[in-house]
Parts: sequence; C-alpha cells; structure tokens
Amino acid sequence: MKTCSQCGHDFPNTGFYERHSCCKECSKKERKARYNKDKKKVSIQRRVYYLKNQELLRKKSNDFYHENRLEVITNKRKKYADNRPKYLKLEIEHGARKRIDKILLAALESDFNTKTVIFNDKITLFKGK
Repeated sequence: MKTCSQCGHDFPNTGFYERHSCCKECSKKERKARYNKDKKKVSIQRRVYYLKNQELLRKKSNDFYHENRLEVITNKRKKYADNRPKYLKLEIEHGARKRIDKILLAALESDFNTKTVIFNDKITLFKGK
C-alpha cells in the first residue's frame, strides 16, 4: 500500500504509475488540467513529434494492426454499431457519400435517357429526349 502525495488516500501499488508519488486518478486530473491550460502548445508539440517520427509511428501502427487485426476489426464494428445513429446523422448532414451512391444507383437502374434530380435526399427521375 502507498499513500498518494496529493489526495492522501491509500492505494495498492497498482494504483500508481511507476516512479510517481501521486495515484493514477490524481495524475490523470493533473495531466488533463495541464492540457486544458495549454491546448495550443500541446497540439503543436504533438504535431511536431508526429512530423519528426512519422515513419516510425506509421510502422508501429501498421505492425499493431497486423498483430491484432481481428481485435481491431471487432472493436471498429462494435464502435460503429454502438454509434450508428450518430454516424447516420453525420452522413445525412454531410451527405456527399449518400448523394453520390444515390446518383450512381439511379443511373444504373434507369436508362441513360433520364435526368436525375436530387432534392432533400429524394431522387426524382425525369424522362429526357
């Protein structure tokens, strides 16, 4: 058992990061406060780090994906299923992909002598000459 230097609560050793005198919860709060104080600075630091280490970070990400492919795919599918209404709302708001799909579908289903008009996400086909 260790005592946190900030909040004074007792935690098992697993409640602390290595070589830290404060517990994980206090560390998280401190890190979040520091980030909120200097968001722009932290953002720039992260971007600079990414640009300097771009190849290494891409390789690590690619390696992780290939080592944990099934888990990554499962997590992405679960996240999409859990947030499906949110994703659908974004698709409707931005609508580009949906509109393109509708135009392609309408063009494939109709003969090419029709004019396709999309208004409020509804397809209207007009016979042309």
